[in-house]
Amino acid sequence: MRHVFILSTCLFLVACSRPSDPWPDRADACGAAAFSAAVGQPAVALALPTDRPVRVIAPGQPVTMDYNAERLNVLVDSVGIVTELRCG
Repeated sequence: MRHVFILSTCLFLVACSRPSDPWPDRADACGAAAFSAAVGQPAVALALPTDRPVRVIAPGQPVTMDYNAERLNVLVDSVGIVTELRCG
């Protein structure tokens, strides 16, 4: 009986563990790495891609919480300087 408890506990822990990224090749699906040099630059000077969704997010601006791996999010500070680029 003790072996059954240990086995069921192990199976439970494995089932509850976080899986690795199922799409490791899609980690940068939005192409954020290609724009990494834009951090610290004015957002108005960026040549943003037109072949995928892009949104520029200012501080305090409401945004939807839906996740789109191919969407490029350009986060800017209060004066329009790019602070971060990420997919989502």
